[in-house]
This record gives sequence, C-alpha cells and structure tokens, in this order.
Amino acid sequence: IARTVGDILQLVNTHKPDFVIVDGAYKLESKGKDMFERSSNLLHGLHHSAESTRIPWVATSQLNPAADKTKHGKDTASEARGNKDWAINPATVMTLTQSNDQRLLNLVECRIAKVREIGASEGLEMMFLMRQDRQKMLFDEAIDEFVNTEILESLL
Repeated sequence: IARTVGDILQLVNTHKPDFVIVDGAYKLESKGKDMFERSSNLLHGLHHSAESTRIPWVATSQLNPAADKTKHGKDTASEARGNKDWAINPATVMTLTQSNDQRLLNLVECRIAKVREIGASEGLEMMFLMRQDRQKMLFDEAIDEFVNTEILESLL
C-alpha cells in the first residue's frame, strides 16, 4: 500500500502506467508542522511527481464535511479538506455533488470548477450529470434518453 507520494512515484517508475489515479490523496502522509503545511507539501509533491513522470495524475480529495451545511448542499472548491491549495494548485478542478433528489434518481452533478489554461474553458460544458449504479459500479454521462427532463429541470 502506498503511504506517501514517494511510494506512488516508485510504483509509477516500476510499472510505467499511462496515467495515475490517487483516490483519497489527502490521506497520504506528508511532512509539516500542521495540517495546512502537510497538505501544501503533499500537493507540491503530487504536482512535481506528475511533471517528472510526464503522465497525467488525477488526485481526489473530499470537501469539508461542514460545507454541505454551510452552502445548502452546494459544495465549492474553497471547502477542500486540508486547505485551499487543493483548489488553487491543480490545473483542473472538478466537483461532484449530489442533492437528495439527485440521489433518488442515481444522478451526480459534475462541475468544472477551474481550468488553469487561459481560454481553456471557452466553449467547454461546465456542468454535466453523471448516472451512477453503485451496485454494478457503472458510471456514465446522463443524457436525455436516460433522464426524465421534467424531473431534471426541477433539480437544477
């Protein structure tokens, strides 16, 4: 089990994958005097490792659990667990949220919260719905033929 960015980098160098996904990256160990510094060092380590391997790295994190209450169910990247560097440092930030109504319909709202490159977001669809089947572990984009649009419009 990888416990540090260095552990992951060693696996990448050994196995030569086409891309890396680090689920729950905020759980990785990192040095620092407090949570903010450890989180910042972790993000810098992930960023430098992605640059050095020259392959895409996707790192997931969670939003602050209190964000759901403070934002009426609309989480934003500023409530990233650890510190705001989770929203500032990455080239692209995507948030996944789900209202109670969307949960009943097995839908997840995906929003592109940030794209670093200037002009990269022009013409880019900034929100889409993902259909999920957790039993079968199937996830795909929810398109009109699969979603009752009247119900959907009442949710957005």
